[in-house]
Amino acid sequence: MPPFLLTLAIAALGGLGAVARYTIDSQIKRAYKAAFPLTTLVINMLASFLAGLFLAMSEAGTLSGDIKLILATGFCGGLSTFSTAMNELLGALKTEKYGVALAYLTCCVVVPLLCAIFGYSVIQ
Repeated sequence: MPPFLLTLAIAALGGLGAVARYTIDSQIKRAYKAAFPLTTLVINMLASFLAGLFLAMSEAGTLSGDIKLILATGFCGGLSTFSTAMNELLGALKTEKYGVALAYLTCCVVVPLLCAIFGYSVIQ
């Protein structure tokens, strides 16, 4: 794929990922109200799982490198939101909810990594 089209495809899928993030976030927030910021964690778990899945599919030859880049960098990049997770962590620290902050920090790092590994293992 020509670099210009690849860039446009990544941007387009990034926009779709952002719309998906907003939609998922809105639906979870309607149903869940607690101190622990679950919505961003769930979204990052999903994006990490998909990124692992796309990597494994690319390595298995069922997904081209360009399509993997479009899906993983574009869609998953637009879907996931590490900066929001860090702002939520900061909010917990500022309100002195140290237990929530520690649990959330752990979950933001460990759980998405496990999801990526799981996504990868589905194909392998």
